[in-house]
Amino acid sequence: MIRSYNKHIKISWLTVLLIIISQISYSQDPTKLSLDTTWSFEPISFSMSSMSVEYSFSHSPSIDDTIICDKYNNLINSDPTDKNYSAFYSLACSIWELGKLKEAESMFLKIVDSKKPYYTDNYYHSSDISGDTTTNIYGYGSYTSNYKNYASRYLTKIYLEKQQYKLALKFIELTDKKYVVQQNCGTGYLWYRNEIDGLYSLCYDGLGMYDTIIEKYLPNYADYRNAILVKAIKKKYTQNEIYAYLTKAEISVVCIVDTFQSSSYTTYNYGNEDERTVESKYTSGIATIKLFGKEAILDEPSLENGEVVSREKFLKEFEKSGFYKALIE
Repeated sequence: MIRSYNKHIKISWLTVLLIIISQISYSQDPTKLSLDTTWSFEPISFSMSSMSVEYSFSHSPSIDDTIICDKYNNLINSDPTDKNYSAFYSLACSIWELGKLKEAESMFLKIVDSKKPYYTDNYYHSSDISGDTTTNIYGYGSYTSNYKNYASRYLTKIYLEKQQYKLALKFIELTDKKYVVQQNCGTGYLWYRNEIDGLYSLCYDGLGMYDTIIEKYLPNYADYRNAILVKAIKKKYTQNEIYAYLTKAEISVVCIVDTFQSSSYTTYNYGNEDERTVESKYTSGIATIKLFGKEAILDEPSLENGEVVSREKFLKEFEKSGFYKALIE
């Protein structure tokens, strides 16, 4: 068994309770929202190849959502108050998870339009561990939140599902620029930023804003939004033009090799008596490329013990990328 210290984590959302939920129905009281076997939302999900996938989102309903809907069903057609505002928000989220977009839209709009402090204030969430007598004076790992930030993100998704892309763009811009929150942890910031930028990309794609997509996402061509980027490039350029740009791009590559060695460690037979860790030393570097008029940093190739990176190795890695393969198809 080989275990590398260079870990790559892939997150996969599994909706394992849909069958259970589809069997649940609520009281026949006509004032209540019906949550039964009519749930039929198909999640937004795009894939061009295993190496080139768009940002996507989906509904992940659980038994907890049905419990919340049953408990607070009377709030659906009411207004939030200082006594029920938290339950009102939780109900809107659960209704969205269950695919009831009309009701969820109405509730989230009430939150965004509210002038009440419980929906306009920012809330601080400490990273300190409960019961620990020490204090995280730097605030690392802490973050702020506000209800309007969450609600406008949900509204963005609702309008994307309804293909109302101008409204979707309006609400992701409100999320990003007006209802601002702070992440004091690098991982938390990246998760948040990836969601915001991913939702932007779906709005731009729906609106046919291909120049904007190329301008914004080309420098990071290798990330998970590159399917939308490939689509934008193919909309803007002919296949012959794409070939010509790629030829120019490969000529433009500039490689700078490090003046020092880097190291990585691989553990063999992990957990066994003959477990051993081997160090690999190699000389890395950085390479840039001019793609469709924009400069980008090339993905670094994997190097074996004793290897030195080169311009040719960077080019070979680029030509193996899902982005490159999708463009030349």
